[in-house]
Amino acid sequence: GAGADVERVVTAGSHLFETVQLRAGGVEVPVEVSARLVTVDGERVCAAVVRDVTERHRAQAELEATVAT
Repeated sequence: GAGADVERVVTAGSHLFETVQLRAGGVEVPVEVSARLVTVDGERVCAAVVRDVTERHRAQAELEATVAT
């Protein structure tokens, strides 16, 4: 779950994982999160980049369907 992903960022210093976020209106969106601990003004904080991977998942499903036929 999300708690385990956050813990991994803290213990390893960085972590790349996929999860689901909610858009306005409650629409679920698969995302890839690249998180890293960084030091800013002497304080450790988590910086993260979140990417929508909807298209990647669609392309992967299409490829798998093509290979299966």
